Amino acid sequence: MEAKRQTKNYILAVAVSLAMFCMGQIPGSIDAAIEEISSAFNLTSTTGMYVTTVACIVSVVFSIILGFIAGKKVGYKPLVLFCAIVEVVSALVPFVTSKFIMLIVLRGIFGIGFGGMQSMENTVTTILIPVEKRARILGMGMFVGFGMNCILQLLGGVLAERGWNYVFLNHILLFIPLVIIIVGCMKMDFTPADETGGTAVMESDTGTGSEKTAKTKAAGSESETENKMTDSKPEKETVSGKEGSSQTSGKLGLPVFQCWIMMLLVGIFIAPLLVGCSFLSAAIIDSTTVAGVVAVCFSLGCMIGGLIYPKLFSALKKKSLPFFLLLMAIGILGCGISRSVVLLCVLIFVAGLGFSMTLSCAMMILGLATSTARIAMVSAIMMALYNLGMFLSSSFENVVGRVTGDSLYMPLYIGGILTLAVAVIYLIVSPMRGQKLPE
Repeated sequence: MEAKRQTKNYILAVAVSLAMFCMGQIPGSIDAAIEEISSAFNLTSTTGMYVTTVACIVSVVFSIILGFIAGKKVGYKPLVLFCAIVEVVSALVPFVTSKFIMLIVLRGIFGIGFGGMQSMENTVTTILIPVEKRARILGMGMFVGFGMNCILQLLGGVLAERGWNYVFLNHILLFIPLVIIIVGCMKMDFTPADETGGTAVMESDTGTGSEKTAKTKAAGSESETENKMTDSKPEKETVSGKEGSSQTSGKLGLPVFQCWIMMLLVGIFIAPLLVGCSFLSAAIIDSTTVAGVVAVCFSLGCMIGGLIYPKLFSALKKKSLPFFLLLMAIGILGCGISRSVVLLCVLIFVAGLGFSMTLSCAMMILGLATSTARIAMVSAIMMALYNLGMFLSSSFENVVGRVTGDSLYMPLYIGGILTLAVAVIYLIVSPMRGQKLPE
């Protein structure tokens, strides 16, 4: 009976974790209809992109706020439920909107829910999933998250053929992960990993009140006794195999700041491709369905990138990050040059490969360079900077457009070249220099 109960707990924990990734990895769910939305309200392509970038900037602010209050001033359960419900409702309501200003407001509210889910998905997974199984579940989370984004983009492209507002109906699919999250919050105890060892537990299994506290203390007592009996190595050898590293010193090392700067720049340079893919495809074939297929190719690239990342990282080691950035640069530059739908799909797929593996590598570097107590905060700041970059991309496109007279292709040329420059810099000054890499 105990074994069955533990299996049931673990399955529900995995389902909740994957459901959160499904709701936290869908920034491009309406990308295929940006061109249609701009046309409907007589906007320039740059102004139309604010439909996406406003959600990004709101998510930046809210995710940082969550980093300070989640699990401290407000419990994880109410925050997860609040963010999930806000995301689903605000994603669907624009279907009945007829004013652009109202659309922007609703997209800002969507940023609250989306930003919250994105910033808490890793934290909740860490709480619910045992450490020995956590890496695999995080990998699965990236895969299903980009998979959901892929489905929403394709469905959104088809729905947008009926009208720009129909694209928002693709978010009906979010009710599936929402129901899973609600059930999980009702049945599971979101106890921090330092109290439960990261093991998923049902509230019904843990008891309530003093009984629950007693069990937690007993578990901690047993763990301490076991550690004293088995751990004979000095503590200084347990941190990345290095004494006096940034993990133990309490200071943030150079690799952390390198990752933060890199993801800010990645957000600025990749956004013109993600948000502008509908304009790029419309310049070749005026079809929202085709635009949806093109947008899906990026998500497919991200999904495949997540699958092949471990092998490439193992083979390239410290040269892996520059290589991933190089792939992304080739994809961005190529999409600016391409005048064929097939070639555009291939190149945006390559950009997706590079982006996914760059993000995965950055997360790994943060894990190597910081302590477990600070990994949640430094990761949240990195994602906030990435979303800030997505927001600033509209200004980047405006400036490039005014200087060159081309706000569609020139941002891709310049962004691709600058991404290549970052790859060269990080090849010379590697964020993984001095780090003990996993085999």
